[in-house]
Order: sequence, then C-alpha cells, then structure tokens
Amino acid sequence: STEMIHSLYDGLIRASDIYNSPIIGGDITASPGSLVISITVNGSVSEEKIAYRSGAQTGDAICVTGDLGAAYAGLKILLREKAVWGQESNDTEFAPDLSDYEYVVKRQLLPEGRNDLIETLEQQNMTPTSMIDISKNALQDLMQLISSSKKGAQIFEAAIPIALETRAVADELQDDVTQYALQGGEDFELFFTLPEKQVNNLVNHFKDFVVIGRVTSQNEGFRIQMASGEEMHFDLSEMSQA
Repeated sequence: STEMIHSLYDGLIRASDIYNSPIIGGDITASPGSLVISITVNGSVSEEKIAYRSGAQTGDAICVTGDLGAAYAGLKILLREKAVWGQESNDTEFAPDLSDYEYVVKRQLLPEGRNDLIETLEQQNMTPTSMIDISKNALQDLMQLISSSKKGAQIFEAAIPIALETRAVADELQDDVTQYALQGGEDFELFFTLPEKQVNNLVNHFKDFVVIGRVTSQNEGFRIQMASGEEMHFDLSEMSQA
C-alpha cells in the first residue's frame, strides 16, 4: 500500500540521520509476490583506521559491546505468541500482551548498529587490533575472528554480558541463557580486541562494553571457562579464513 511505502521511507530517513548516511537513490518495481528490499551501503576509511578480523594479537583483551542473547529471547517470545495467535485465530479480539518483554522484542525487531563505539574510538584516536559484528551468533562470529587472526582464545562464561530481561525469558521458558547469548544471533553488537593497556583508556570514555576474555597463542585453541569450572574446547580448524 502507499501508506506502507511511506512508512518504509520514513524508517530509511530516520536511519540515514542516525548513521549519517544520506540516501542517494532508489527505485520501486512491482513484484508478483513478497516485498523485496535490496540496500547497498558505501563508505570510506583511511587504511590505518581499518579494523580487520585478522589482526588480533596474543595478550589482547577480547571485548564486546552491549549484551548478548536479547534478540534471540525476543524471537522466542514472538514465536510463542504467534503459536498462541494461531490457536486463537477465530478470536478477532485476541492481541498478545508483550509489555513484559518490551526490551527483548525491541532487540529482535529494531536492531541498532553500534556507531557510538566507532565514534568514541575515532575521538580517542584508537583502532582495535581486530573487530567483527555479531550477526550469525556470538560464538561463531568470535571463532571467525580468532581463526582469521590465527590465534587462540580463553573466554569466561561469567563475564558474558546478559541482560536481566533475557535471563527472565530463559528462566520462564526453562532454557539455558548462556545458549541464548552464544548461539542466538542477530544481536548486532561488536566483538573487538585491544591491547590490555588501552582498555582503561576506553573505559574512561565509553561504558557499554565488557572484557570477556583474552587472545592466546594458536596452539592453546579456543576455550570457554564455564562458571561450573568445566572448560569447553572448540575446534577452529573448520572456520574459513577471512
């Protein structure tokens, strides 16, 4: 509908304002089926400011912005309510009450890029040794970064940032919240590595990140120290090199 197209463009304009990315073109073509949207984003950066996936160094701190698992918690709630709606399909008055799940549902439906971190790094003239966004899932994306850097990693489960709202959903559905955080995906936070000596400087100017582990030598592998004391090992050999 015309109203839907206007709403779509309103959202694009808001996003362009937030991320300082002007819209320079657009085309609308009729489709016999579903709505299809294709967007290309171009940018530029000086070579010395590029943070590749492959630059992590032994001893670096492994950092992550925000919290993990909320988007997956939101998806679980939406799928549950969709199933209930299907059972109540004859009830035209039925409407799900998502007020108790506002945070996690928003994280699923309205993800935001962490340009606040990027701006702070630019202001402080800091460049992470490596960086990757969290789209597939946190575990796979971090393993990709470590594999690309030809290093190992030691991660601490107790340090993984998980929002109270995410924990509440996992408790309600009797799920393992660490699985939400590590394997849920679509959080669109950022993993990045920094020399230990730079972490305190960043903390003074940017609060929404935590250190969850450290980069180790390649022969030490990829390990997660669980809160129970158990150490889990993951195979990096099948990860593609980026």
